[in-house]
Amino acid sequence: MKINEIYSNFKLLKNFIIKRKIPFLLPLIIIFSSLKIYGYVFFFLFCLPYIYKYKKEIISEIKTSSYKHKYVLFYLLFLIIEVIFGSLYLKDARVLIFWIPFIVTLGGSYFKNIYDLKYDFFYRKNYVKIIFVSSNIYFIFYFLLNILAYIFSEGFYSIQDNFWIGSSSAFSITSLLFYSMYNLWEKKQFKIFSYFTLSLIFYIFVALINETRLGLFYAITLLIFATFRSIQLRKFLNSALIIIIFFSAYIISSISINSFHNNIAQKIILSKTEYSIDDTKTRLKNIDRFFTTSDGRKDEFLKGISKFQEYPVINKFIGTGWYSSRITINLNKNDIRNFKLNHRNKKAHYLQGIIALILDTGFLGMTLLGILYFINSIFILKRKDFLLNSLFYIMMLALNFLCLFIGYPLVNIAYLLFIFPNGIINFNNEKS
Repeated sequence: MKINEIYSNFKLLKNFIIKRKIPFLLPLIIIFSSLKIYGYVFFFLFCLPYIYKYKKEIISEIKTSSYKHKYVLFYLLFLIIEVIFGSLYLKDARVLIFWIPFIVTLGGSYFKNIYDLKYDFFYRKNYVKIIFVSSNIYFIFYFLLNILAYIFSEGFYSIQDNFWIGSSSAFSITSLLFYSMYNLWEKKQFKIFSYFTLSLIFYIFVALINETRLGLFYAITLLIFATFRSIQLRKFLNSALIIIIFFSAYIISSISINSFHNNIAQKIILSKTEYSIDDTKTRLKNIDRFFTTSDGRKDEFLKGISKFQEYPVINKFIGTGWYSSRITINLNKNDIRNFKLNHRNKKAHYLQGIIALILDTGFLGMTLLGILYFINSIFILKRKDFLLNSLFYIMMLALNFLCLFIGYPLVNIAYLLFIFPNGIINFNNEKS
């Protein structure tokens, strides 16, 4: 692998952000999308001046956009209505203050991205590379915060308490990383001596540090598709080496992390707890634990479905408003029906994304979201490409949806853009 290849990619991003004087765009949204301050994701607020600056371009794109892009606008307007409804239902203006600017940023970023892909040759030509480099910087940033959290707090994952969203949601950005990695790597016929191999090894290491089953499941999915596509390309040696590199990276990273916890950390940093590699959730030997529900997610899901069944008919259709489920999950039937009741000071319980969507937006909201996934899937399948490649991109979309069952990634703009047609998954650059 050539060092100048890595340097050229980071130079590309530097040129895009600094020399072209574009302060806020997709790269920055990706890199800082999971930052939070004591529970609140905040980086989107810094994007609002950019959205305002380019409002003419955004409005122009909205006016000339296709039906599938106008459907995204319709969905965003639906979310705004749900936000207003949720704020009125809870008697809590904070829902409006946070979520309206968030949705404006989401919509503005979406249409500005489409506009740039149409009219900016540099952006269109380097689009997938920009996503790849940005996603890698995201995980490097994540890793650095892991280290700081280990030194100054209770462990690697303690950054989730105050400065970073939970790993189940944070690793949803893997869809962007692997979409771009597979797209670029496949064009190089999965050449082993490349920065893609290095990126995959580093990703496995970060996933193991954070003990995320989702991250490892993403990596295994990439391994399977990259191996079979290499075989299809008759690159048999590459396919064998990809498997060897994957498991070598996994084994070496696992042993290194175990050694760090039980030897170096206990002596130098005075780690509080003993670490056992056999107890980790990402141990491949314990593959059956990948899908266990001992963390309470199954019970939470069933409780949410049961609560939805208690909803009045109208609320089953439209929900009780955005961000209201954290309150309604603990209410009885009569309190849910009582619109005049002030819920602002009631105890909140934060839910996994899928239950929050069901309770907040009802049958209508879930149908509209399902249509977005369907449109994106059709868009991928209609593209003239090898079936295996298309299936991989759809698998990334499916894993994106799976993230809703294990966390609350709905506060991550980059995650949501991946759902929208031409939001992240975009092959227009191939026409250049």
